[in-house]
Amino acid sequence: MLRMAVMGAHGTGKTTLVSQLSKILQKPVVTVQGIPRQLIREGYKFGDNLELDAVAAYFTEQRRREVDGQRLRAATLLTERTLLDAVAYERANRSMFGRGCFSADLSAFMTRVAFDHLNTFDLVAYCPILFPLEDDGIRGGSEEYQRSVDRELRSLLASESIDVPTTVVTGPVQQRVRQILETLDAFDRGP
Repeated sequence: MLRMAVMGAHGTGKTTLVSQLSKILQKPVVTVQGIPRQLIREGYKFGDNLELDAVAAYFTEQRRREVDGQRLRAATLLTERTLLDAVAYERANRSMFGRGCFSADLSAFMTRVAFDHLNTFDLVAYCPILFPLEDDGIRGGSEEYQRSVDRELRSLLASESIDVPTTVVTGPVQQRVRQILETLDAFDRGP
């Protein structure tokens, strides 16, 4: 099973990209997406109001859906976000607002778990901020907050703890899809 993650701050086109990829890939695909939006609707606090119970619910739901996807024996598991995204949001809250939801020890532990999780993927596609943040009625947050999350995520993705190929995808959605398909093609061909 090919395991691919699409990562980036909120409002960077991850959902659209995952939806397009799931339609285009020739193999049976299981997608894991929309978890933060679902949990926000259920009353969990995300964004600049991030709470520990929301992170715990996110970690649990992300892993549950991934395991369910593996049980279906699809050829591709395509996920919007990883556990590392939650760590980036927590760090952005700490740097911007002086409050995070993790203690120092818990932060180190959660970061290690998130790196280990990310390293189970075969490919990560990172979506940088390319266009103005749109209010979708679900997520809050300013563009400054979005940039803070993006900085934290880029910093985490640059870590030596990451052993998975990462590609930066830019441009309109069809260009991003092409970039990922080209990367997957090269991935299939091998060295």
